[in-house]
Amino acid sequence: MERRVWVLFLITGLLIACVPPVSASAKKADCSGVQQEVSHEIYQIQGAGTSSPIEGESVTTCGTVIAISDQGYWMQDTTGDKDASTSEGIFVYHPSADVAPGQVVKQQGTVKEYYGLTELSSRSAPDTIGSGSLPDPVELTASVAYDDLETLEGMRVTLKEATVVAGSNQHGETFVVPGTRTTRVHREDTTTPLLKLDDKLEKRVTGASTFDRVSGNLTGPLDYAYGAYALQWNQGSADVADTGNTENRLPADDGNLTITTFNVENYFGVGSEISPGDPDSRVSEEAFKKKTAKLSIAIRRHLGSPDLLAVQEVEKKEVLEALADRVSADGGPRYTPYLMEGNDGRGIDVAYLVKEGIKVRSVEQVGESATTKVEDCGPLDTDLLFSRPPLVLRVEDSEGRSISLINNHFKSKGGPDSCRNAQAEFVADVANREADEGHSIVVLGDLNAFPDEQAVQMLESQAKLTNLVDQIPDPRAFSYIYSGKTQFLDHLLVSSDLSPRTVEVDSAKMNPDFPVSDEQDDSTALRVSDHDPLRVEFGRK
Repeated sequence: MERRVWVLFLITGLLIACVPPVSASAKKADCSGVQQEVSHEIYQIQGAGTSSPIEGESVTTCGTVIAISDQGYWMQDTTGDKDASTSEGIFVYHPSADVAPGQVVKQQGTVKEYYGLTELSSRSAPDTIGSGSLPDPVELTASVAYDDLETLEGMRVTLKEATVVAGSNQHGETFVVPGTRTTRVHREDTTTPLLKLDDKLEKRVTGASTFDRVSGNLTGPLDYAYGAYALQWNQGSADVADTGNTENRLPADDGNLTITTFNVENYFGVGSEISPGDPDSRVSEEAFKKKTAKLSIAIRRHLGSPDLLAVQEVEKKEVLEALADRVSADGGPRYTPYLMEGNDGRGIDVAYLVKEGIKVRSVEQVGESATTKVEDCGPLDTDLLFSRPPLVLRVEDSEGRSISLINNHFKSKGGPDSCRNAQAEFVADVANREADEGHSIVVLGDLNAFPDEQAVQMLESQAKLTNLVDQIPDPRAFSYIYSGKTQFLDHLLVSSDLSPRTVEVDSAKMNPDFPVSDEQDDSTALRVSDHDPLRVEFGRK
């Protein structure tokens, strides 16, 4: 008898041990009108800051399901704490969750920060504890501040009017600002309520250009993904009105010397793979002809057929020869291409197109075998400093003065700053050597660095160069748009003897302001690249 009692006691103890314990802080909560025992309410998980105060903890919470994706669902407590500084919504990462909008559920999970998004990660099935109506969405208006978006993360919001600040991109994203505006969002801007209209829930805005107006009633949860707030809209409609923002074209020079830098983005020949090993990235004859036609239009109509064109991301000389032939066949001037193969794993290089009549003294690739102790600068598993070594072009202007151009494509922005700094130090030494030999200096290209970062400042200080991008008029003062924000990655730096001869510095706007769909239209140059070109015009002083 005693043995049976002991066995029963042991079994009972094992069963109790298998039941997940209720948190000691469990309490009754009003979950969207349903009384339920939970460890934390959603507002306590979100907290009043940009990250959860209880990150890493296991919690139970509850709310109304407001939207579902293939990775999980969003839920929002329609009761909440009525505190505007805390969000009442949260995303639950649970790809297999069986829920429906309007259900009130209780969910166990671990609080995580997923690249800036506070979320609940769980493998436990949610418990349906009731049902109800979806909460009324919070309207995003022009009066909303950027910091206000954090207090709405995971909640149901709606957008009735917004202004586009970058062309619809290849990821199904269109970046907007609530309300109407006529100015861009700059890289340093931390207050404008910038967000993107995303397509995670299969609704999207396409074909939009900068300053187009979006109107309607786009409604869904406010998400955070890839460094930006995102309206994952699953209800409502969007109308896009073209407000007439068109590309600008730089006029042909009036006898002055014009120099341009242009990252032409993945200009590969027929049959080449843009992504090595990926057959789907192989360039077709049709795609090559279209890209070449668009670049011809860009050079002739948008850049005024510059005398010297420094380009980046070109695969090989034959590609440039085809472009030079197309420009000439389209009624433009004759150009001579100059390209030397480098070390890049994808095969992209820096190069030049030189207009007929410009006297070329010499062309030299520098740094092709330079090494560094900084990791991850050059090709994988090497200590090389450059994947894309600088290319020096020495020319003579109409008055017999020698100018040395140093064309660059530094380590990608995702790489370490220390690498770009080492590359800048090398180029500064080259510039000083060229200056000592009597050349005026132009350092140009895609430096993958902002004007206020060390790599660019090293070129200015160590080689005594002036960055001319500071003279580009504000509405066009950028060469790239990332996550809706304008910035300079491309630069034009010149020596002190050239700076006083500067007549005009500008940027032709024809790429990131326009939708990615425009890249298929070979009757225009729009969206032929993801960078905008920069051009400087020098007088005869």
